[in-house]
Amino acid sequence: MWKQKHSDSHNLHGVQQTYSATEFLKVMDYLRTVFLQDSVFLMEAWPHLGVWSDPLFHTTCWQTWATRLKAATEHSIAERASFRSIDHVVPQLAEALHQVQQDVQSSHAKLESSVLHKLDKLLEPVERKVEHVNDRLDKVDTVYDMLRSGFVLRPAQVAGPSEELQLAAQSESQEVTTSLTPANSHPSVSVGTAMTATVVQPPKRKQRDPPPHEYPYRSMDRSVTTVPQLWREWTEGTATRLPVQEMDERYGRKWLEDESAKTWHKRRRVIITYVSDNPVFAADGPWAAVKAVEDERGHMTLDKFSKELSKRARARRL
Repeated sequence: MWKQKHSDSHNLHGVQQTYSATEFLKVMDYLRTVFLQDSVFLMEAWPHLGVWSDPLFHTTCWQTWATRLKAATEHSIAERASFRSIDHVVPQLAEALHQVQQDVQSSHAKLESSVLHKLDKLLEPVERKVEHVNDRLDKVDTVYDMLRSGFVLRPAQVAGPSEELQLAAQSESQEVTTSLTPANSHPSVSVGTAMTATVVQPPKRKQRDPPPHEYPYRSMDRSVTTVPQLWREWTEGTATRLPVQEMDERYGRKWLEDESAKTWHKRRRVIITYVSDNPVFAADGPWAAVKAVEDERGHMTLDKFSKELSKRARARRL
C-alpha cells in the first residue's frame, strides 16, 4: 500500500510539496534562532529601529533570554585573554617598560654617585700630597733664584732642616772650590790639599716679591661661574684685576693667600688647559674653543666640571 501510494504520480507531487514545506520551516526555525540571538546585540547597536517595537521584544521571556546571553558572552570574553584588544595591551606594555627604564636609570645614577664619592675620598690624600710637593717646589725655586742672582750659601750658614738649601749650598761651594784650585798644582796632589776658598759675592739687586699685603689681590674671583668669564679673568683681567696668567708669571704661586685659594686656582687651571688643548682652539681661535667648552659644561658648575676633566685625564692614563 505504501509503495503504491508513493508510486502514484499524483501522490509524488504531494510528497515533494510536503518535503519542501518541511525544509522551509526548518530554515525559518534556524533563522528565528539566529535572529533572536543577534537581536540582543543588534538592539544595542541600532536601538532606534522600528522592528524593536514588536511586542516580542518586550516580553519577560525575551528579556530573560537577553540577560542570560549577555552574561554568558561577557563571561566567555573575560576568560579568554586572546579576545583582549591590542589597543589595551600595548599601552600596558609601554607603561611597564617605562617603569623598568626609570628603575634602571635611578639605579645607575645611585651607583655613579656612590663611585664618584668613593673616588673623591681616595683622591683627597693624593691632592694633599701634591699640594705639599708644590710647596717644596716653591722653596726650590726660591733657592734657584738666589743662586742665579749670584748669592752663594756656605753649608755652615744654612740654618734649618731644608734639604734643598743644603744641597744647593754644597753644590755651589764645590764649584767655587774647583775653580780656585791652582792650575800648576801637581796631579798627585789631592783636591783636598789644594788651595780652596769660598767667595761670597754680594747679591745682585733684583726685584723681590712684594710683602703679602702689597700683592694686587690674593685669590681668584669666586663670582665667576662660566667658562667665558673664567677665560676673560685668566687672559684679559678686569679694570681692577690683572690677568691671572700675568700674576702667575710675576709671582708664581706666592700671590695665592692660602691652600683654599691654591686649590681654587689649580682646578680653574684644568679648565683653561682644556680650552687651550681643544682642537677648535687651533682651527677657529680661542673664543670658539671657549664656546665649545662652555657648551660641553652644560649645567655643571665650574668646580664639578674641573673634577670631571681631571677624572677623564686619569682614565686616559690608566
